[in-house]
Amino acid sequence: MNALSLISILIVSQYFGQNKIQYKDFDFSVIKTEHFDIYFDRGGEDLAAFAEEVLEDGYAMLSEDLGMEVEFTIPVILYNSPNDFAQTNITMSLIEEGVGGFSEILKNRMVIPYTGDYEEFRHVLVHELTHVFQFAIFFPSRMEAIFSGDLFYTIPLWVMEGHCEYMSVGWDLEVDIIMRDLVMNNNVVPLSVLGDYGGYIIYKEGQAFYNYVAEKYGQQKVGEFIYMMKAQKNLEQTIMTLFGVTVEQFNEQWLKYYQSIYWPKIKLQENFDEFARVVYDHEYTKTLYNTSTAISSQGDKIAFISDKEGDVELIIVSSIDGQVIRRLIKARYSAGYENLHLFQGGISWSPDDRFVTFAARAYGNDVLYILDAQDGSVHKKYNLDLDALYSPQFSHDGTEIAFSGFKDGYTDIYVLEVVSGNLQRVTDDIYTDKQPSFSEHGSIAFVSDRPDSNEGYRYGSYAVFIDDGTSVRRIIPRTSYVASPLFDPQGGLFFVADYDSAYNLYWYSEDSVTVTKKTNILTGIYYPSISRDGSKIAFTHYQNYGYDVCVVKDPVSKMESADVLQEQISDAHYSEIALDEERIEKYRMKFTVDYFTASASYYSSLGFAGLAQLGFSDILGNHHFIIATDLYGSLTSSDIFLNYWYIKKRIDYGGMLFHYFTYYREANDLIEWRRLGLAAFMQYPFDRF
Repeated sequence: MNALSLISILIVSQYFGQNKIQYKDFDFSVIKTEHFDIYFDRGGEDLAAFAEEVLEDGYAMLSEDLGMEVEFTIPVILYNSPNDFAQTNITMSLIEEGVGGFSEILKNRMVIPYTGDYEEFRHVLVHELTHVFQFAIFFPSRMEAIFSGDLFYTIPLWVMEGHCEYMSVGWDLEVDIIMRDLVMNNNVVPLSVLGDYGGYIIYKEGQAFYNYVAEKYGQQKVGEFIYMMKAQKNLEQTIMTLFGVTVEQFNEQWLKYYQSIYWPKIKLQENFDEFARVVYDHEYTKTLYNTSTAISSQGDKIAFISDKEGDVELIIVSSIDGQVIRRLIKARYSAGYENLHLFQGGISWSPDDRFVTFAARAYGNDVLYILDAQDGSVHKKYNLDLDALYSPQFSHDGTEIAFSGFKDGYTDIYVLEVVSGNLQRVTDDIYTDKQPSFSEHGSIAFVSDRPDSNEGYRYGSYAVFIDDGTSVRRIIPRTSYVASPLFDPQGGLFFVADYDSAYNLYWYSEDSVTVTKKTNILTGIYYPSISRDGSKIAFTHYQNYGYDVCVVKDPVSKMESADVLQEQISDAHYSEIALDEERIEKYRMKFTVDYFTASASYYSSLGFAGLAQLGFSDILGNHHFIIATDLYGSLTSSDIFLNYWYIKKRIDYGGMLFHYFTYYREANDLIEWRRLGLAAFMQYPFDRF
């Protein structure tokens, strides 16, 4: 008996969990280099040109350090922003705030968004490229990658991630601060159990491990350690073979090395409790990140973004005792607040303290909100034609909001007129311009790595610049980290910088044109915010592996001045060069295997039998095929299934062809039942939730 089934088109929504939506119609092209195929979206030409230079330099560095070549062309997929990156089809998983990129073992694809800063972009490019070299060492062929999954999971994740961090940035202040905090609070996780941990600590302790290896045994031992892990497949045996000690002995030596560096510095740190007061303790509140602190104009309330057990909220607390006054919004539960910028955020109060402004991801794009601080209702919101926006700040009269936005690889300062919604682009160039702040007279201070003249672009060397409407001038020495410039109502300007091996608060005097250090802590101050009369400063303080909200009253009088400045100039040069249009090719589908499973057997009476399933897709993950069969003697006696999904756009289209075969006895007859069919599907997600 034969039957033909035709299933009509269905319109369905995803019935479980959250939807991953393609809001944007991407238009990818590709450039081919010696070792890479770099895919980029419309408007990402400058990102592709920058990535080409960084990746080829990174390839040469890793090839020399590891003594190897990658035997295949590496696909690199670039997205113009984290919002675009969140829509990728290369992984079906939801991508949350803070994921900087990923690489794959099987397809060796690198998938990376531009996050608004070229130095950070360079860091992530080399980090993910290091993963590709690791995969090439541990799995020289794709077939080995398919069938040797157990081998990979015997390698602690900190071994892999720490190596990537070390090769991409070496030893930087971020890991220095985190290790300093871990050592001072006796929280260093032993290497023998670090593999049981997740989160940021495995990146930073892993990075510190490789730094120690390089400092004590030489840089060549870093690569030797990776190869020995491949050979031994065990951390204990690798350390014993390479260093002649047990893991416990090595851990003791490693820990003593960092204790000898950090313990002498403890007595140099000023007593934090003498000049600042914690009003929202991350340990007491069982949170980790409390960021984007903004003190109200009157100085009696503090708004900030906080995470707790996976939730991200915008909270207002008392600056006196830290009691929660109001929880304005909770992100990740509605399409209007898909996410808050926990790590690159920014909140600002209106001059009359009636409203707060901030940016949030909504319907796949960043939206600038102005909320009523009393009840959380939306006063105004602005959908702007930008890839992302961060750090909004009200002007002193409340008529304008300045923020950092990026578009097509350019991160610039913008000013929005609150009433009309008119948008002015203040800067327009390749340099990273971020974290603007208004003076009382309308000048804008911002952080930038722009050169002083046509001397050439050294990305990653930051300073504070002031735009007074007629000219832009640098006012402080350059260094590798500068953040949060704030005009002091009493004169001068506060900012955070790393001149002295920590993220301390500094003050620029307009009268004497000098910079003095105002705090002397060993970890970091983040997101400082000043009340309208200058009597209070609120900020986030990193300590004991978490972020607390703190307040300083009468900041200028309480903070002692110290002149400790050492300008740091980046060695990273980049000359903006437009891509040769003849090199740019439109994206063409190229299919590779996603997974393959099979089992087989043989019967003398029936012949071969088995199960098999094969999945494959194109480079961008827009076209997915699945072929499955349970072979039983011959093709005509087997079940065969072919499924296809086209998921490039918001509406997903699918189709299916199938052949099902079964048989049974009825009296003395053998009945064979064969069903041939096809089906078509259409799926439209209304919103993420």
